[in-house]
Amino acid sequence: MPRIKSNRFEQERLDIKAEIEAAMTKSGNDRQSLSKKTGIPYSTLCVHIKDPDRMTLSELRRIRKVTGLKVMIEAPASEYV
Repeated sequence: MPRIKSNRFEQERLDIKAEIEAAMTKSGNDRQSLSKKTGIPYSTLCVHIKDPDRMTLSELRRIRKVTGLKVMIEAPASEYV
């Protein structure tokens, strides 16, 4: 069966996941240690890394503080409406 090309939003999710995981690696954290350092339950963290749309701004801030993750939103809000 041919592989279906991911749409723009799916690609953005994959990019965000990759950026979070790269920041975790660079900062020497795995999901378990990041969970402890951020106070985000391990299962929640795993779900939210897999689907970043479910992540709260507070969680993203805590991850950024621990890992040094650079956060940038590229698309104008009107594209999501």
